[in-house]
Parts: sequence; C-alpha cells; structure tokens
Amino acid sequence: MKLGYTIIYVPDVSATRLFFEQAFGLKRRFLHESGIYGELTHTRQR
Repeated sequence: MKLGYTIIYVPDVSATRLFFEQAFGLKRRFLHESGIYGELTHTRQR
C-alpha cells in the first residue's frame, strides 16, 4: 500500500507552507495563483 495524499485545511496557506518547509524540509510543488490551495512534496518522489 502506498499513501498518495494527505489533505490539511488551514486558515493561512502561506504561513502553513512556510512552517512545513522549515520544520520538515518539504518543498513547494504547487501553489494556486489565488494562494488558497497548494501542494508540498518531499525530495524522494517515486
């Protein structure tokens, strides 16, 4: 079994994205131009 996605609903996407990047080393994969939706990824994509 392989986990595909985890969805987290947050009030501030930019602040949360920055936290996850700094705390866990995740990288921005996508950020919608509206700033209300984004995706993060780790460096070991398979």
